[in-house]
Amino acid sequence: YHECESSMIAFIETGHSNVDLSTVKGEYGEYIEAYSKFLEKYVERVDMIRCFLRGSERTSFRQAWLDSIRRIFMELMEFSHVASIKERNYSSHFFAGGLQALLTTWIFDGCKEPTKVIAAIVARSLYQGLFSAGAPKKTR
Repeated sequence: YHECESSMIAFIETGHSNVDLSTVKGEYGEYIEAYSKFLEKYVERVDMIRCFLRGSERTSFRQAWLDSIRRIFMELMEFSHVASIKERNYSSHFFAGGLQALLTTWIFDGCKEPTKVIAAIVARSLYQGLFSAGAPKKTR
């Protein structure tokens, strides 16, 4: 179990680092495309992930997964000259928890939404901020 869990966490860490904002030079559309392809790898492993999330030791997997996502957000925010270290720490917890909840819900819903839809939700939240993610478009 622990070897499989470690392998899954390594997959998650490697995959997320391959789709960080710097790899797509901050281009919104390219980010959606890259993240969508990464989510397709989740779909390929969905049964295993679901088992980890439901398993008797799921707390350790969930925490390891959350820690992995949080480390990635901390790395992404290292370039920020606006946010203090304390602010980046809190923000990384906030975004990691949200991303983990989103992906967990998507997985248990059977990955019915296309990966591009999920990737767009993540991209809007990262690029435009939380309050603009669901805001209606302004009309003139």
